[in-house]
Amino acid sequence: MIFVLLPCYNESQNLPALVRELDEVLDDYQAVAVNDGSTDETRSVLEDLEVNYCVHILQHSVNLGLQAALLTGLDYILETASADDVLVTMDADGTQDPRDIPALVSHIKQGATVAIGSRYVDGGRQENVTLSRQIMSRGINTLLRVRTRIPVADQTSGFRAFDITALRVARKQFHPDFIEATGFAVSAELLVKTWYASERKYVEEVPILLDYGKKQGTSGLHLTETIADYLRLLGRVPHWQ
Repeated sequence: MIFVLLPCYNESQNLPALVRELDEVLDDYQAVAVNDGSTDETRSVLEDLEVNYCVHILQHSVNLGLQAALLTGLDYILETASADDVLVTMDADGTQDPRDIPALVSHIKQGATVAIGSRYVDGGRQENVTLSRQIMSRGINTLLRVRTRIPVADQTSGFRAFDITALRVARKQFHPDFIEATGFAVSAELLVKTWYASERKYVEEVPILLDYGKKQGTSGLHLTETIADYLRLLGRVPHWQ
C-alpha cells in the first residue's frame, strides 16, 4: 500500500481536486490527512471526501504547526504500515502533481531509502514562484548539501517517498527528538535524519514541476522565520552525524 501523508491547514479549496487526482493515479493507497486546526471548511471537505475516497482523517483541535501535523501522521502510518508499504509526503495545496508518485514509489521498490521529487535536476522546474522564494530555496539547498554531505540537489522538497523500515529506524534512533524543527525545515530534517540512520544510503531524485499557480488561498511561508528555522537546523546537523 502507498500511504500519502497530507498535512492540512486551511486547504478546503485545494483538497477535492488533489484527492480526486490521487484516486485516479493510485490503486492501493490511503491518503492520511492531518487537519491541523483549520479555521476554514477543511474538516467538512475532508469528511465529504472520506465517504467516496480512501481518506483517513486525523484531527488537531487547534493549529499546532507543521511539525506536529507531520509527527501525528508519521506516528499513525509507522504504527499501521507493513514493511513493504511506502510512505509518500506531499503538500495539500495542489502545487505538486500526484502523477509523479508512481515514479517515486518505483525507486523505493527498487531499493532506495528515499526518492525525492526534485526541482533542481534535469527535467525539474518550478513556476509561479516569487524571486525571493527562489533565491532562498537555492541558497538553503546549497548550504544543506555542504553541511549534510547528502548528494541531493533538492533537500527542501517535501514531495518524497520513503522506505517504511528506514523511517522506523530513524524514529527509534532519534527518539524523542525525531523532528525538532517547527516550520518548513521539518522536511529537510526528516530527510537528513533518515539518511544518517539508514545503513543503506541510497537516494534518488525524480524531476517534478512545482507550480504555485495551482494553489488556491494564501501561502503560510514567511521568509524570515523560514530562513531562521533552516539556520537552526544547520547548527544541529553535526550532532546527528
